[in-house]
Amino acid sequence: MSNLRQRFKAKRKSMNISLRKCAELSGISFSTLSRLERGIGKLDRYSKEALERWIFTEEKQIRIRSASLEGRVKILEKQVKELLGGK
Repeated sequence: MSNLRQRFKAKRKSMNISLRKCAELSGISFSTLSRLERGIGKLDRYSKEALERWIFTEEKQIRIRSASLEGRVKILEKQVKELLGGK
């Protein structure tokens, strides 16, 4: 199984969404995504680029949210410490 196929399948399952929803979100037809998951045929250049954008854009957004949350946790920890009288 290709790396792109594996990443797509893993992302779809982790998001717990249907192939139809993936088609809507990625702009790639349902039938193309269905064939991809089943390992039938190859993606054309447009579909491959669209799928890569969908996969990697979402992963980038997750990393950004994670970094933002980590920053917020540090701020809250500092505020709690100050409220409890420690520094």
